[in-house]
Amino acid sequence: MVDIELKNEDGKIVGYDSNGNKIPIRFGETEHDSVTTEVSHTKQDPVVNVKAWGAKGDGSTNDTQAIRDALSYLKEEGGGRLFFPAGTYVVCENSGPEKTFDLTDKPNLEICGVGYASHIKAKDGVAEGVDAGVVIFHGGENADIHDLRVDGRRSTQGKLSGSSDGGNFVQLGANSTLHDVWSVNSTGDGVETVGDGVSVSDCLFRNNEKRDIHIRGSNTSVNDNLCENCQEGFAIKVGTATTEKGNISTVEITDNVIDNPVTGGISIGQKSAWATDATIVSNRIVDSGGHGIRSETAAKGLEIAGNTVVKSAKDGIHVTVTERSAADCIRPQVTNNTVRDSGNYGIAVSNLTQERVSAAVASPRIKDNDVFGAGQAACRVSNTDDPRIDSNTFEGSQKQGLHVTSSVTLSRVRIRDNDIIDNNQADSSFDGIRTYADNASISALVIRGNEIDSVGEPQHQRGISIWDGAGSYSSVHLRDNTVMNQTEVAYGISESDWYSVVWGNYPSEVVDVRSLTEYEGNKAYHDGSGEMPSGPAFYDVYEKKWTSLVDGTTSI
Repeated sequence: MVDIELKNEDGKIVGYDSNGNKIPIRFGETEHDSVTTEVSHTKQDPVVNVKAWGAKGDGSTNDTQAIRDALSYLKEEGGGRLFFPAGTYVVCENSGPEKTFDLTDKPNLEICGVGYASHIKAKDGVAEGVDAGVVIFHGGENADIHDLRVDGRRSTQGKLSGSSDGGNFVQLGANSTLHDVWSVNSTGDGVETVGDGVSVSDCLFRNNEKRDIHIRGSNTSVNDNLCENCQEGFAIKVGTATTEKGNISTVEITDNVIDNPVTGGISIGQKSAWATDATIVSNRIVDSGGHGIRSETAAKGLEIAGNTVVKSAKDGIHVTVTERSAADCIRPQVTNNTVRDSGNYGIAVSNLTQERVSAAVASPRIKDNDVFGAGQAACRVSNTDDPRIDSNTFEGSQKQGLHVTSSVTLSRVRIRDNDIIDNNQADSSFDGIRTYADNASISALVIRGNEIDSVGEPQHQRGISIWDGAGSYSSVHLRDNTVMNQTEVAYGISESDWYSVVWGNYPSEVVDVRSLTEYEGNKAYHDGSGEMPSGPAFYDVYEKKWTSLVDGTTSI
């Protein structure tokens, strides 16, 4: 036991130790039903109720200093629990956007309340006339923050014009957790993490000025959060600006719901900051004002899987690189995603610029995605070596179902077992599958086992289009594709190549093309109008002439 002196201050019993320091107390009943006093903390588990240190929580009194005093006490104790009972705690001083509660030298804290009813809010007008935002909690290592509502009151803080944008939780440090928290109306980020080993889960972020969740440390997990109406910046962002260099590794972003982010949904890496082993799985992103999911400079181990992205103003999923080497984005996995009604591409995987040839993404794997209703192509892969585009459904886009293009030499391009349905909704001039070699060469191109169909109008202009664009192709393998309901089935394939297309590139036996039916194989088919016999035929787009593969009859 510790000797304490009790005083009645404003109707509240307050304890002081022998040095005159304020000590929180609590009351408990003994076995004799008499009231006794006992220090409310021990060296193992100090607990501080902010109201015991003078905080009112009445929605009008400024409780900043009382909470600071309680934090200072816990600092001396080496950590402990800071508890906010139900109430509205007005915080921040008139002096502007200082760190209202600086946790950088106060490790091992648990800061908690009873949930939504424990409301910490910035006073109005704190940032009026200053070039920065409001910072409520700053720093903290080994912190556990939960069951609080923190409100930055950004709409009352005046015009923010400076480089320091504040935040509700800024520079949350290593091995900290933020969970079951409402972080709203921040003048900057809802939460910014800088240390390794941070977890953010089961929180609600709403109407924050910058990012909802800003990750700047490795081994970070962001799970099961709801992010609404993020104003400027991606709702969940990994990495920062060009001035920050370094690798952020092992980031897991799963099962979050992001609704109406003004700039974008989830962003991995930016400029000189990059990420490895980033996992973006099973998130739902709706009504993004930019890309739904964007990855820049992700070095390796990028997995974007099982997400639902609906109504992004730009690309649903956008994977690219900027200024780094060719190995920056190695074998990114874009799998099992559902992408709906993107304003630009449904899925876009590309090198950012034609000039930065060394920065091309390497070996992307695009598989088992369902993309519908893109404003451009459902899927576009650009300047990317060794892509594998397998078993996807690309449907209802305004332009191509799948567009593979390059201004650099590419090899090992594999397009297999995709369903390409009812694209070309813009103006009837786009194809189901188009490859384009723009003053470059594409080798080992495999287009196999795809089904291209135009069920309604307008049809794809061509089922499969292979454009040379002053470039060239070598070792092209087309086999077992089904092209239905098209006037022109293939474009850019010479007649000699067309025969091998019908037969298969490496046939085990000769195939009599006259036995093929309309929907078999990868071929043209003439309906028998005019003087042409009905059956397999080759259409030469340059000569604008049909040649029957039944008896050799030609017809314009």
